[in-house]
Amino acid sequence: MPLSSHRQARPAAEAARCAAAEGRYWAYHDRLFAEQPRFAEDRLIAYAVDLGLDRDAFARCLAERRFARDVEADVRQARALGVRGTPTFIINGRVLVGAHPVETFRTIIEEFLRDQHVGAIPGPPLEDTLPFVKVMEVDGVVVGQGTLVESQGVALAVFKGGDGRFFACGAICPHEDGPLAEGWLEGDAVVCPWHGFDFDLQTGRCRVAEALSIPVYPTRVTEGAVEVDLP
Repeated sequence: MPLSSHRQARPAAEAARCAAAEGRYWAYHDRLFAEQPRFAEDRLIAYAVDLGLDRDAFARCLAERRFARDVEADVRQARALGVRGTPTFIINGRVLVGAHPVETFRTIIEEFLRDQHVGAIPGPPLEDTLPFVKVMEVDGVVVGQGTLVESQGVALAVFKGGDGRFFACGAICPHEDGPLAEGWLEGDAVVCPWHGFDFDLQTGRCRVAEALSIPVYPTRVTEGAVEVDLP
């Protein structure tokens, strides 16, 4: 998942796709990790040549941005799952954010295997079983303005509408990574402050670009606190 904070991450991701088209994805992937952050275009091409790929064909693939849409689709899918950074792991529906020792993964996997061993049957989707979590106090929230909060590794933009309802959505606009928490409400939609892209807070769909969407989360108010149902 190329992060916007790393300027050369997206070209590197597209280069890896070019290598994959020639059957050399994993070798190129490993080379990128060994060489990071040296991702200038001439170096990306040189890494491919070192792996035996044709220089001109690879350079054309990069120049044409042949796999830009595929990389963008990966980014949108990650955002829809609530992934905002790397590393993030999803293990049988359980989200694990950050670097963890191997013992953590072993424990999680053993728990799932134990449940299977005792005859556990698949339950409802994870979002239907996790409890709401408190993300902020109601006091001081300004109607129509956003608040940036983070909970369980997920960055959220939380808004209060004029009718008293609260909304929670992903904090990043998928257009050009604009900060949605700095945007404002127009009815049941949040407007990105950078380029005016607006998103329906019920469905997450962009009203001006159908291909774009943001994750939205159910909210409730309990004992003076805003709670959000996170994945």
